[in-house]
Amino acid sequence: MPEANATAPTPEGTPTNPAPSAWERPTLFVFGTFFFVVLLFIAWFDPLPSKTSWFIYICVLALAAGGVAGLLPGAINVNLKPGIKASGALAIAALVFYFGKGLVPDNPIVQGLTSTLEFPATADVNPWSSDVYVYVDNQLAGLSLSGPQQLSVGAKNTGKATVQRGSGGLTIQYAAVSQGSKIWVVCKDSSGNWWTSNDAIVPRGDLAMSGLPAQAVMSRVEYGQ
Repeated sequence: MPEANATAPTPEGTPTNPAPSAWERPTLFVFGTFFFVVLLFIAWFDPLPSKTSWFIYICVLALAAGGVAGLLPGAINVNLKPGIKASGALAIAALVFYFGKGLVPDNPIVQGLTSTLEFPATADVNPWSSDVYVYVDNQLAGLSLSGPQQLSVGAKNTGKATVQRGSGGLTIQYAAVSQGSKIWVVCKDSSGNWWTSNDAIVPRGDLAMSGLPAQAVMSRVEYGQ
């Protein structure tokens, strides 16, 4: 006589579906909700993302959608093209990424942007006798010199930026730059001191200048960092 509590053996080849652990569903819900909230904040502060930013956002959105889809009952299978097959939560993630990456926006052009070079209050920089180099995406986009040129990097496109000197300081006028482009400015004052700006992302205008040894400036320019 077999024991009363014995269970019938599972037929060979029949898949078993263990019940999900108690922590799986809450974890998936928190995971998906967290990334959806993060993306909403990003959309609020970055309404015009660059192509690179959009690709990153759509990857995060696909992961969040896959996490939420893991809570839904039923089977989902996707076969978009030869080589792209997925099922379940991964299918939703694949759908979001596949169709979302095709909606990447072109980087909008920002017209009439002006940068103001902001030096520390203790700095004695004469705008009329300072050399100024303007870089946009590691290309020399504009310069205004009082002596021999000392810096250059990559391809030159010196028609993008114009250095303007005035009694109030140094400003830079850009003809047209793309949303998401990186601006970096180097200044050498009449005493031979080198100043560099923070790396500003368009459309930010003001550039905070800080002192930097000449060797560090030359190194960055040489390697195009």
